[in-house]
Amino acid sequence: MVQDRGNIKWSSMMLPEHAELLKTMWAEDKKKARPLLDEQEKERLNEVIVLALKNQKIITVSAYHNNMIINYSGVIKKIDEINNKILLQNGDNYSIPIMDIVDAR
Repeated sequence: MVQDRGNIKWSSMMLPEHAELLKTMWAEDKKKARPLLDEQEKERLNEVIVLALKNQKIITVSAYHNNMIINYSGVIKKIDEINNKILLQNGDNYSIPIMDIVDAR
């Protein structure tokens, strides 16, 4: 089977406006809608986060931000109930809003 080079082959014949439009279209394709979590899923996330904090285990948290889902890994140092955020540390410190969390493992 012949492997095509895709748009690389045609990029020398494209106008800069066309190339910019393609980049914009590809960025739109990466955007995702915010996942809706039911009560059971929220309870499961709460249990995973609390256990990871209690046992100081490395956790991977997926958070929805700017129409994308971003994964953070590290150890939870603090759950800030006043500001509704968790503090995750893995060399860098991340402050993740609890409302943005869609998955935790």
